[in-house]
Amino acid sequence: MALIDGFGEIVKIDSASSATLLVGQTNSSSSFVPILTGTTFVQAINGTFSFSDIIFTAEPGSVTGKRD
Repeated sequence: MALIDGFGEIVKIDSASSATLLVGQTNSSSSFVPILTGTTFVQAINGTFSFSDIIFTAEPGSVTGKRD
């Protein structure tokens, strides 16, 4: 991921921002809670975020987050 300015360019001078990956929503009727593991919190390095070893575990047929 990267921080993008109004012109669509990466803000390469930003190494102070942080980003966190989260499970967006859960199905309240499910007994299994979705799990997100790996590096879920990172600091920007020259405007980019590098998440590693991300594993999302959920019940088959689960849908999380916003869908367009």
